Amino acid sequence: MSITRAAAVSFVLAAAGVAQAQWNPASGQWLKTDANDLRVMTWNVGDNLYAQQPGKTADAFSDWNALVRIVASLEPDVLLLQEAADNNGADPVSTVNTVLNLFRYGGSDPFVGGTVTSYIGAFALTPGYNLPYAYVLGGASDGFNRNIILSRYPITDLNGDGVAAADDINVRGDLWAPGGGGGIRGFSWAEIDLPDGVYAGDVVVGNSHLKAFGDCPSYNDRLAASRNISYFIEYYWNGAGTGMTDPRNQVTFPSSGAVLDDNTPVVIGGDWNNNPYFYGTGSCFGSRNPVEFMIGGDTTAGNGPDRDGSDMARDFGFVPGSNGNSDANRDGTISGDETTQSGSKLDFLAWQDSIATARRSFVFNSASTSFPLPQPLASGPRPGSMSGIASDHRPVIVDLILPAQQAEGPPIISNFVLTPSTLAFTDTFTIEARVLDPDGSVVGDVEFFEDSNNNGSFDDGVDQLIASVTPANPAGQSVVSAMLTPSDFLTQAAFDALIGDEKVFFVRASDGENPPSVATASASFVNLAPEVVAFAPSEPEVGIADTIDIDATVADADGEVTMVEIYFDTDDSNGLTAGDDQLVAAAPVGGFLSTSFTPGDYLTPSAYNARLGSGNRFFVVATDDKGDTAESTTSVTFVNTLPIIELFATPNPAAPGEDVMLSATVTDPDGTVGFASAVIDDGDGVFELGQDILIASFFTPPYVATIDAEDLVLGDNVILFSASDDTFTASTESIIVTVAEEPTCPADLGLPMGVLDIADVVAFLTAFGQGDPAADLGLPMGEFDIADVVAFLTFFGQGCP
Repeated sequence: MSITRAAAVSFVLAAAGVAQAQWNPASGQWLKTDANDLRVMTWNVGDNLYAQQPGKTADAFSDWNALVRIVASLEPDVLLLQEAADNNGADPVSTVNTVLNLFRYGGSDPFVGGTVTSYIGAFALTPGYNLPYAYVLGGASDGFNRNIILSRYPITDLNGDGVAAADDINVRGDLWAPGGGGGIRGFSWAEIDLPDGVYAGDVVVGNSHLKAFGDCPSYNDRLAASRNISYFIEYYWNGAGTGMTDPRNQVTFPSSGAVLDDNTPVVIGGDWNNNPYFYGTGSCFGSRNPVEFMIGGDTTAGNGPDRDGSDMARDFGFVPGSNGNSDANRDGTISGDETTQSGSKLDFLAWQDSIATARRSFVFNSASTSFPLPQPLASGPRPGSMSGIASDHRPVIVDLILPAQQAEGPPIISNFVLTPSTLAFTDTFTIEARVLDPDGSVVGDVEFFEDSNNNGSFDDGVDQLIASVTPANPAGQSVVSAMLTPSDFLTQAAFDALIGDEKVFFVRASDGENPPSVATASASFVNLAPEVVAFAPSEPEVGIADTIDIDATVADADGEVTMVEIYFDTDDSNGLTAGDDQLVAAAPVGGFLSTSFTPGDYLTPSAYNARLGSGNRFFVVATDDKGDTAESTTSVTFVNTLPIIELFATPNPAAPGEDVMLSATVTDPDGTVGFASAVIDDGDGVFELGQDILIASFFTPPYVATIDAEDLVLGDNVILFSASDDTFTASTESIIVTVAEEPTCPADLGLPMGVLDIADVVAFLTAFGQGDPAADLGLPMGEFDIADVVAFLTFFGQGCP
């Protein structure tokens, strides 16, 4: 390994920060928004930066000059390089250090002669900018390439393990780590000491160049390396939340040291040679790929490589200006050109976002941005083509906001939020804040209050305490939270009075020395609309005269239901239409409404027939005590009601040779009666015109006809009567007409039979009173009147044959 320091003055100037640094790529300004952000850049330089490389001595269109001008234009604080020093075999480390000095500071070229005039220090916009500290990978080279870490700040042992930087790591097989190191070219890393007056902590960076190609052996090599690296980060530098490094005793290099402090994040990057959406092929296809293992570790068990056990964040950067957007992306919500090599995303940066926050991440490509190129690139030869000649990869950059060094004072409260921030009376929410006392410890509980007098200001002794939480780490940074509902600390009436307004909450933390710190957050109170719990008809299919029973059950979780209304979709518009749809039932209070009605109550027969089938909707509308409503829909199927037929035959039974008078009453509840016919069945029980003996056909009432005695046989004759409606659907009714083998005597109704006496008179009067067809002896048939009495007396007077 090799750590070099080229120029101390560069560090002094870098630590001071530069006021002119700013980010506005639309105006050609590509430096940091805040000089105290940490800019990390990773770049596979494509076999460049080697001893015999030509083009170093002139400001020409060359790969050397392109590398210099792009780095000088972007001014990273940490630069991770891959595929450097390839001179048909890796240059020795000492040679690489000499090449890096030429790259940064120029001077006489001992390899190809002449004086190097293209170097970072000659072009950087910020006076004194450079990358004086370097670590060159030695032992883990693949024989052709070397990884390099360049830094504006010193590379120093931060955790007391005696190692400030190394070529690789080594772990035993444990949990998700298969064991071994960081892959074919190792995982080189460096611990970097940031200026104490600016930053609360430092930074550790890691650099990887994983194995290329999509075949299974190459993919599995990347997979094993990423799993080992994430395990090492979590168990060595993080301590897996135990407070001690390597708590499972599975890291064999380095072998000792302390966990990193709470303000020192780990940032990793490099050419990982794996598209984020490639999961292997064939036998090596899996559910998680090397990119996901690198940043996620075993997050299913809470062992992610971020300091809090979650995933690390990775860049979703694209080329600014590639989609017309003036800023760079950091969370994947904006689209753009994010490819870094041959149409793929192979180069990455990732960081512990529980400590470091990305202000932005982006990919730099001089050819695909529509924005003005930065200086000094813009003033160089053929600037738009410089990315293409510099390397076949494009660099990835992230600007990180790190914890700042705080002056002495009260605890610092940040990230005070309510989730969700829109609340109904019974909603559960989380109230959370991050608390840190930079020069001491938080004393006592962190307290949450609601703004009882709703004046927006914290009033001790007036505002109500709603939760107290003891910080898990009083001497460091703690996230404190509580789960509550508004009903825990407000009455329904008090809550209702604030619906539609912002409700203010406070958090208070004290260190026992300074006045307590108070922070404010707010939430919106909303009414919870009523809910239709159940709404359904009693029958799925009904006719026009059938009764429909519909029940509606409604509820309101934070108040009362003040009105329940049921409507019929009279206008068949698929939705509730005020003024057009028919109100069927309404109840001014309560949560239940039941009603009964028939379709014929609201539809004419023609309107009903036009809606035969499914989808006849009913609506229920529930209104609560705050005027909010809920609506639900149900439907029934309207079915056609066939004509209703009643048949009468007189005399019945009839004597042989005696004609029979047939009469019928026919009604159609949902339409009009059309064609009707009467036949004598041929014995199969089916109405068949053309096969059965036709008695008569009718187009209009009255439906009266004579059955010719010659068409009747002795015994039972089945008479079928069919009537169709205006939908051309027919119903059929039958009556049996009996032709007696012996003459009949209509007046012989009582025992003993064959004798006409007072018993027959009593039997007639009884049948007449009961509406028995035996007493229906006179026309019109089907009606019991004086004609039947006269007919009985006539038959009685004639006697029986």
